[in-house]
Amino acid sequence: MEFLNLAPLVLALPFAMFLIIGLFGYKMCPKFAGILGTSVFALTSIVCYGIAIQYFVANKGKQKPKQEKKNKQTKHKTQKHQNTKPNK
Repeated sequence: MEFLNLAPLVLALPFAMFLIIGLFGYKMCPKFAGILGTSVFALTSIVCYGIAIQYFVANKGKQKPKQEKKNKQTKHKTQKHQNTKPNK
């Protein structure tokens, strides 16, 4: 599951619960409103942990070959300029 695609839910779920409980909380049983709010925040924390694990652990072993090629070209150019002697 791609948790990075669920990143907008980290902001949307608590805000939606704030609106729902704020607008309709007086009609709900206080225990139900508490369970509803707590469960949504638990779901939000699960999504946050999934995003963090995917970001820090899943992409750890991957290297970008394009950057390595750029670095080799840059080293070659700097060596070329260092080897040339200025004309007197």
